[in-house]
Amino acid sequence: MKKNLFILLTLLFSNALLNAQQQGCNCFLLTENNKKLEIEKVFIQEGNTEIFNDTTIITPVFSLGEGLNGDMIQKERRKGTLIAQCKNNMLKYRFRDAAGNEKPLPDMNPKELEKLNIRVNVKGRTGNIQKAFLIENYNTIKEDNGPVIDMFGGKLTLQEGDYIITTETKKNLKTSVLSGSVNFKIIDNWMVVPVKIGSGEAVDFIVDLAATSTVISKTILPESAVIRKMEMVEYSANGNNTKEATMQGATGSTQAGTLLGKTNLEQLEIGEVKVDDVDASVLISFPEKLQKAGIVGILGSDVLLRANVLTFHDVNSQNGTMVFGDETEAKVNPSIQIPFSIAGGLLFADGTIGEALIKFLLDTGARETILSNEFAKENHIDYNIVVHNKIITGIDGKSKNALLVEVPSIGLGRFKFQNERIVLGDVAALQSFGLSKDAAILGMTFFRKFSTVSFDFNNRNFSVIK
Repeated sequence: MKKNLFILLTLLFSNALLNAQQQGCNCFLLTENNKKLEIEKVFIQEGNTEIFNDTTIITPVFSLGEGLNGDMIQKERRKGTLIAQCKNNMLKYRFRDAAGNEKPLPDMNPKELEKLNIRVNVKGRTGNIQKAFLIENYNTIKEDNGPVIDMFGGKLTLQEGDYIITTETKKNLKTSVLSGSVNFKIIDNWMVVPVKIGSGEAVDFIVDLAATSTVISKTILPESAVIRKMEMVEYSANGNNTKEATMQGATGSTQAGTLLGKTNLEQLEIGEVKVDDVDASVLISFPEKLQKAGIVGILGSDVLLRANVLTFHDVNSQNGTMVFGDETEAKVNPSIQIPFSIAGGLLFADGTIGEALIKFLLDTGARETILSNEFAKENHIDYNIVVHNKIITGIDGKSKNALLVEVPSIGLGRFKFQNERIVLGDVAALQSFGLSKDAAILGMTFFRKFSTVSFDFNNRNFSVIK
């Protein structure tokens, strides 16, 4: 009996010791050695502190949860010391410069970050020094494809050895969650579906794969709805500076006071499809053009990507069907299949305009395909002007003048589409991510050439069927 008790106590002690040994924090360090970028994982046991003096370390990967944050790391900063501590399961960073001055960062919560994915975008001075990494569940690291985004929009001047870091933190995509179908109608080249919130009446939402958050008008919320204010915080040696958050649209950002914040919707219904736990952005009101069309919401990728496959039937008609989880038709019919990548919560496909390489942002919320003046000029794109005074408008409600032009061809994967008409203008949404020289918006004027358009989020490709 005593022997059995001793074995039991030993097992309990061993398990307790093992659990104690496993308590701690992962920290991730972005490093550069001979212009080769990598992210390394270091485990710090609970209560321990690690000190890093290695000049190959550019910066620790920093995230406070869902959202976007950025930093410019100057070469001189890398000569200091990084101090990392795991205390009470919180990760604490401090920077110490050569004079001994210390600057702390806000505490990170690794347990909360385990529920999220972090994409780290790195850009150096020269265009070929850029890379993206994905940290899944705050554990595994892998290189990520797709464009490298810059939340400063390319406005910061870099010297040799400087880097711009843009960190995107998002919830893990839940696949195989949504199934069912809903009818859509075409209004002014938007796909519009009925959406019901709580016990309210069904209202019209635009289906927008390029909106990373579902957006609703405050006018359809009950008075009891709780709206959480959204802010941008700038951390510097001079202290913290808080700014009002805005929403970026194709033609610009929303005005101050337009974006009220976020509200949690316990459930919304898209036709017969029920969606739980949607954290929606709230606008005080929608632009006049949308209001006149009866549109009071935008269904974003935070909802649409909760399925293996999202298929649109009869896209080239005035009425069609959106099906969550329908991949049958895409498999049995001959189709064009094109791979895509995800960056900044947006879907991008490699392609060409004329002979110039470009990344297309797949945007079902854009009524037309749009190319930036900057890209056309730098790549000497040939085009014929069809309309001189084309007007484009985004979620900000601002109108901008543009050109409607015809280009010799648009290429996607190994497929080419001849004599395509596109809008040529300034695209604020791409400028805000520093992508106006690299990307264009592929909008509904392209997708509506086809009867069926299907997005496979598991395998990251989309299909179009005539």
